[in-house]
Amino acid sequence: MLTESQRSLLKFKSLLGLLTDEANWDELEKSLVIKHAVIGEVIVHEGMASSDCYIPLDGEVELFSYRQAHTAYFRWKRFSHD
Repeated sequence: MLTESQRSLLKFKSLLGLLTDEANWDELEKSLVIKHAVIGEVIVHEGMASSDCYIPLDGEVELFSYRQAHTAYFRWKRFSHD
């Protein structure tokens, strides 16, 4: 059984894969820079490696993919842990 943290990470990786059409997480991590995450205040900054960033369960995240050269937005929503 996955912990809440593991479920959050799995869902985050799945959403990033859908946004970037990248199935390989290692390749995705190389091609993606998280510009900022906002939840009351900026908690990560442009240029930080994605592996170093904590993404909240609630909040708006702006992503920039060098591979696709576009900015994508999504709202990270709290999900149930039934």
